[in-house]
Amino acid sequence: MLGISNNPSYTENGRALAKRPSELTKKERISIAIDREFLSWIDQMIERGVFANRSHAIHRALLKLKEEVIK
Repeated sequence: MLGISNNPSYTENGRALAKRPSELTKKERISIAIDREFLSWIDQMIERGVFANRSHAIHRALLKLKEEVIK
């Protein structure tokens, strides 16, 4: 047994939690307009457990975009 449940960097289901410095900073609330198709897809991914919530989905998308732009 790996003892994942005792490691604070993992969730109960064994998925790794993000520990990036950008995720530990204070967040600002904003309002955006988004196509219903994207919002529906995000909500489906939340139901499947891919994302914790809509903010998490948008944050992850922006991190990927930032990595791509920096390349």
